[in-house]
Amino acid sequence: MDYEELLFGLQPIINADPINTIPIQEVYLESYLTVLDQLAVSLRAPNNRDVVGHTGLLSNLLRVLNGILDICFHNDYQNLPWFKLASELIRCIANSLIDNNTNREITMGNVANKNEILDYYIGRILKLTSLGDDETILEQLQMRSIVLVKNLCLESNEYTLKLSKTLKGPLLSFLGVSQHVYLNDPDSAVLATELFNEFVQVNCDGIKIEELRFLSLFIERVSKTIENIVIDEDVESTEIVTNSTEKEEKEEIEDDPSVDIQMNLIMAAEAIVSKNYTLDFTSNTTETTNIQLSLFNALEILSVKEFHNKLIIMRRIVSTIGHISANNTNSNRNEQEICIDILKNSQFGYKLAAASIVLSNSINCKEDANILSKQLEISDVIPIGKYFRDPMQFQGYLDLLKKLLNLSSAMFITKDEMKDLSTVIKICHDQTKYFSSLSPLLDNLINKFLVTVPSSTIKNIVNDPNDSLFLDVIIERGGILVCLLLDKLLVTRDSISEDILDKLFKSAFQFQDSSVASSQEGAGVSMSFLFHISKTIGIYLRNCAQDKINNNIIFTNHIDKFLVLMETLLSLKDKTDRASESCFNNGKFVSGMSIELLKNIDVLTIDETKLYDISKEYFS
Repeated sequence: MDYEELLFGLQPIINADPINTIPIQEVYLESYLTVLDQLAVSLRAPNNRDVVGHTGLLSNLLRVLNGILDICFHNDYQNLPWFKLASELIRCIANSLIDNNTNREITMGNVANKNEILDYYIGRILKLTSLGDDETILEQLQMRSIVLVKNLCLESNEYTLKLSKTLKGPLLSFLGVSQHVYLNDPDSAVLATELFNEFVQVNCDGIKIEELRFLSLFIERVSKTIENIVIDEDVESTEIVTNSTEKEEKEEIEDDPSVDIQMNLIMAAEAIVSKNYTLDFTSNTTETTNIQLSLFNALEILSVKEFHNKLIIMRRIVSTIGHISANNTNSNRNEQEICIDILKNSQFGYKLAAASIVLSNSINCKEDANILSKQLEISDVIPIGKYFRDPMQFQGYLDLLKKLLNLSSAMFITKDEMKDLSTVIKICHDQTKYFSSLSPLLDNLINKFLVTVPSSTIKNIVNDPNDSLFLDVIIERGGILVCLLLDKLLVTRDSISEDILDKLFKSAFQFQDSSVASSQEGAGVSMSFLFHISKTIGIYLRNCAQDKINNNIIFTNHIDKFLVLMETLLSLKDKTDRASESCFNNGKFVSGMSIELLKNIDVLTIDETKLYDISKEYFS
């Protein structure tokens, strides 16, 4: 950069006092614009950015820009030349900020003080809708203003937070205008949505339901313009593309601006509904329904397309719907009919997943579940599991099923539906290794299922030689679920396979307790688990004492683990809390049954003798 030459060319602008004395006739204007263009290009070099900062040129450019913008917005005539000059100045300042914290500090000034350019004029620029017949001038001015703010806020939460307070609204106004023509200037839309997303990540205060409605409409609209990547199944994935035209086409597909815009919009919407605790959906239920409907429509439109970052975008849309429905001010009643229709007629996994979340969140008590059950039966819900491929899709599904399950509805689950449900439960169980948030939802559903479904049905499921999925899952998950299943099986009149009982007790004696936070060895078990396993063993030993079971597999196959349990329960003897007392009382019953059974054995093994001694301590 020939700094002296550029500085000489800028003298009429820098030295003008007042600013409105700058000669603005076309011949002069073009010379200013030419010099500023050269300066903007030169500022791509880091050294030149340092020069404009420490020589004071940047400060002068900011001073001049402030004066010119004052003229732009307070003169009623001949504004266009001033706007052209302001646009080039903004471009130069924006370029000077790249990777240069010193220049950013010069531009921002004291964060605590008002900055006219950033706090006032940039917002007004973004709200402009016309500067005459030449739309290019306004497009450049607004684009450069957005770039300036982005370069200023880069990696600075402090600057981002400050500017978000004054520029969120103007950015929304800008997006409101550009939503209909964003494909004409996609770069501007990408940058604007990106900046808006950055703002709401640190500050989403003041965003209203109406503005959320606008975002949902924009998301739905952009869904329609995202290009579908057509995968040629006849071409091997390893084939190397040698044709340059094909390469260019592939690059164009990869750089689909609609995908970037969509990502920015949905990230912003998700942040707003998850962080803005002042949103009140009771004030406008119709608007809330329309927001959800637009997001559902976006899911359906995108479901049939393939595009980059599809998984992330689809998950975020579902998450946004979920956060809206989970808001304490949203009853979800108005959306029930829409979601019921989706569950009965759609085959799109993410749309079904989102509808399941909304319906689940609409149930807050037994009465809510009963009302919904009149329109939506369990037989309508179970089959949709086959459309899910992403583990996060199961969340609302599992919770909704649990809430709809009761003693009445469980009676009417058919064999085929049970087979479908077993398949889904197995899939979810496998996915919990990678998607841990599914685990409590799955446990809660299985728990409710085991409590509500008749013992005879449970027995038929477990004894089915052609389908062991349900049993396999219970055995692998262990803990309280195994105890509940054993309780059901032990009260049936028909005998249960000794092999199945042995597998279940082996699982129970692994002492796996999902209610304990740490999964590491030695983490311990909860009082709830101790209560359930001691209760289950008590039922089993009573059956043995009544000759309902011939071979006592606890004594023969699991006595070492049984001893550990009995010692643990005995340690609660002097505890006075209700949970400990309940567990100890169960242990006392088990010890009594053990003594009765051991009396009938002629010669006790070492472990049986130890069990006998421990059991007697319960009564000492």
